[in-house]
Amino acid sequence: MGRNDYLINELDRKFANYPNYNKEIAIRKEELKMREADENIGGGKSNIRSNPVEIQVIKELSDTYICNRQLW
Repeated sequence: MGRNDYLINELDRKFANYPNYNKEIAIRKEELKMREADENIGGGKSNIRSNPVEIQVIKELSDTYICNRQLW
């Protein structure tokens, strides 16, 4: 019975927090938009063409935090 009690408590916690998931996802997406500091000072240019929208979508779709929240 211990395992069942744990599962029930875990599900209760997730369902209780469910209304906040959309807000948490929106906050995480804003965090992903922040640019990382360029540590390659004086380095050459990248050969990869930059498409900021595509890069942002890839980040959001591959982020485990967002994916786990969307499963609920």
